[in-house]
Amino acid sequence: MEYFSIGRVFSRAFALVRDTVTSVGLFTLVIVLIEAAVSFFAQSAMLSDLGRIAASAGQAGFGQAFSGLVGLASLLGLAGLGLSWAGSVGGMLKQDRSGQVTLQDCVNLAIAGFLPALAICLLYWIGVFIGWMFIIVPGLILICMWAVALPAQLAEGIGIFEAFGRSRDLTRGHRLSIFGMLFVLMIAYYAISFAMLGSLFSMGDLRASVLTDNVERFSMIAIAVSIPLGWITSMVLKAVVTSLYIETITVKGGGPATNVAGVFD
Repeated sequence: MEYFSIGRVFSRAFALVRDTVTSVGLFTLVIVLIEAAVSFFAQSAMLSDLGRIAASAGQAGFGQAFSGLVGLASLLGLAGLGLSWAGSVGGMLKQDRSGQVTLQDCVNLAIAGFLPALAICLLYWIGVFIGWMFIIVPGLILICMWAVALPAQLAEGIGIFEAFGRSRDLTRGHRLSIFGMLFVLMIAYYAISFAMLGSLFSMGDLRASVLTDNVERFSMIAIAVSIPLGWITSMVLKAVVTSLYIETITVKGGGPATNVAGVFD
């Protein structure tokens, strides 16, 4: 009988990152770059139009323009969320199943799985947020309980709500280990973030922007930092979620070869 292994999850995850750099990695990078560009141009438009709109159209006109930009950025962000998770996790599952995945595979999987992936992501975070409001602990439980809902839906072709039930069953008995893994990832994320910001401050770029109140320059630097950080975070997180799903179905019996539907063939 197989036992749940945190070391095996991380080892498989980093192998997935290594083996899919030219496929999933490139796909993820394109999504991150598009999101960064949208963020930069939205911020630039709001800053450049702030004085002009307020003077010519009044506060109401500025509010309408601001709402329009925020709405557009939000829609593009949701599109990026669904496409990114469907294409990346789907690509990594295909890599694990067949040993080969291409950039075109990621694009095809992203388009095919966009709506279910977006629905699962939104329901996941809504549920976690509600749980977080009830003394935090229920939110943490849901984070671990639903950790593999998305790869379960993508790999097995099941319904959205069925995917949450499948994740609940697969993670039963392993949620404390899953919490520990996610906690380690969170610590690593903040450590890398502070290290990158610290290096910028030491070079004076970010500090000079703050001291001179150069908001646009500060925004450019912040977005430039977010691109490599966002890419690394996205790849590692999605690889861990994918590896976690593979680990749980292996431990539960049967292994991925007999449990995963042939949706990647």
